[in-house]
Amino acid sequence: INFLILRYNTDGSLDENFGDGGAVISDFELHHDEMYAMVLQPDGKIAAGGISAPDAIVARYNADGSVDTDFGNGHGWIRQLLNGVGACEGLAVQQDGKLLMLARVSDLYSYLFRYKIDGTRDSSFGINGRVVTNPVDKEELQAILIQEDGKILSTGYSYKVENAGRVSLLFRYNQNGSFDTSFGDSGKIITKFDTARVLTDRLLIQPDKQIITVGAYGSKTDISNINGALFKFNKD
Repeated sequence: INFLILRYNTDGSLDENFGDGGAVISDFELHHDEMYAMVLQPDGKIAAGGISAPDAIVARYNADGSVDTDFGNGHGWIRQLLNGVGACEGLAVQQDGKLLMLARVSDLYSYLFRYKIDGTRDSSFGINGRVVTNPVDKEELQAILIQEDGKILSTGYSYKVENAGRVSLLFRYNQNGSFDTSFGDSGKIITKFDTARVLTDRLLIQPDKQIITVGAYGSKTDISNINGALFKFNKD
């Protein structure tokens, strides 16, 4: 399995000016490669992330679909080693061109990595360019967005043992990777219900700065009883 990117014209036909007849296929050293996230940069370049088993991976392409050799030490991609089977779940680009990658580790916890334009780790973010969620609570983040002011939002869920099910997470970080203590409870919002489990894995910011998360809501005892869930939060 390999990465596949397709580009279409406005009428829905494949754009033959992109890649090979509108398609780009990437094989990263004969691994199992599967794409889970993509973001279009302001300069027209494309960042795509996923898994190149057993590691998380992010690749960058030029606007015409060719590999961007200015990224990742000439390879055009970065394989990010994690403490277990990892995968990139989300990507976001800052106004200064730096790239944020959200990666999970074996359904246990998540990392946020920030890379400079050339793909090297940005040591001004977190510790050595990375932020780690709490492995004790199994905090697994699923989506990431950057606000206009540069603050970083991420949503996901936690396997809270005392809650006997999943609880929804919404975190906000400052640009340096620290929690934004002006948001929620010291940078975190945990949404839980006594009789149900809830998770969120999509994230939107409205023009009025309010925040929407989307996910699922279900019975703790009947796993077949699951419904969609939509939450809206004020900007604080």
